[in-house]
Amino acid sequence: MHNRWYGAKHLHAIWAWGRNAGNFSGRSSRSEYWWMWLFGYLLSLMLNFVVIVQGEAIYTSANLRQMLIVTLIAIIVVTILPSTALQIRRLRDAGIDWRKGVAVMLIEAVMAIGFILLHGVIGKLALVGLLASGALLLWWSYQPSIA
Repeated sequence: MHNRWYGAKHLHAIWAWGRNAGNFSGRSSRSEYWWMWLFGYLLSLMLNFVVIVQGEAIYTSANLRQMLIVTLIAIIVVTILPSTALQIRRLRDAGIDWRKGVAVMLIEAVMAIGFILLHGVIGKLALVGLLASGALLLWWSYQPSIA
């Protein structure tokens, strides 16, 4: 399946992200990747703002805390497939073997789960692994397209 939105910018990149949810073949340009990354970052800032504003209420209200957890899980479930497809297409466009990308994404997922579930030194090591694997994916995604 070819990516007909290759090189999409601005809001078209967000549209392409959703429309290419199951497309693991083809390539995605840097602009496509980074516009979607920016959108995800801004969405994350908005969610963090809600948590900060409602901070005490979240800690004291079990219903509000449960609603926030369900919302975050729903966002992860909805975005995991299109985001993974975009990451693999971007790595292919940069000339990185998709298997390396999938391996690093799996390591990143394990480290994220480890950071959430484990405390103390092991949890901190999981955070270091999460940051390192995320930095590697970002570096690979920054690479220019191959001809």
